[in-house]
Amino acid sequence: MIFGCELITMLSFLIGCGKKEDELKEKDDNTVAELPDELTKAIKYIDSNYHKLLSLEKISSEAGVDKFYFSHLFRRYTGITVMQYVCGVRIENAIRLLGTTDMSVEQTAQVSGFENYINMERAFKQKYGITPIRFRKQL
Repeated sequence: MIFGCELITMLSFLIGCGKKEDELKEKDDNTVAELPDELTKAIKYIDSNYHKLLSLEKISSEAGVDKFYFSHLFRRYTGITVMQYVCGVRIENAIRLLGTTDMSVEQTAQVSGFENYINMERAFKQKYGITPIRFRKQL
């Protein structure tokens, strides 16, 4: 399983609203800066719990920091909001399930952590311009 900067970079690209890896904060030696421990902890929590109901409050609590500071820190290092990241993880899982299972799109939405099919459809339309059903047919 991929964690940290690699997953953020991939998801930022997938959901089309973040920065590319070369645009993330860089150190003097031109390497991507390490994520603060709070972000690493939060990303691992999200990656393990994306299928559950998640909120900024819950995620920041798991990271052990104030939600406003956490939100600022997450965006500063990733270029996306916490909830955009959560949505990206959910979309990534839904894409995997749509391509590898015969699960209905409604079941896929539920297993991927979307509140309902309509929310998953909205996320797909925003990212891909098509519905999950059409997306599956194009695979």
